[in-house]
Amino acid sequence: MGPVQVPAGIPSLGAITLLSGSRTIVGPGSFKVNSILLENSASLIIDNRAGPVTLYVTGSVGVENSARIVV
Repeated sequence: MGPVQVPAGIPSLGAITLLSGSRTIVGPGSFKVNSILLENSASLIIDNRAGPVTLYVTGSVGVENSARIVV
């Protein structure tokens, strides 16, 4: 797979690093993310009830131990 083509003008969330706890991203929206690292029991929650969520991840994604991404 080639590099991610990120549309111009979308907001950047930077790097998402969670060692515990949770973070929620609420739609609708498209966001640039530099990288995702979730460890231990961390949760990244994608709330798409109000509309779609698109994450353009330009770097690495790591989901370790009992961490999870919930859509």
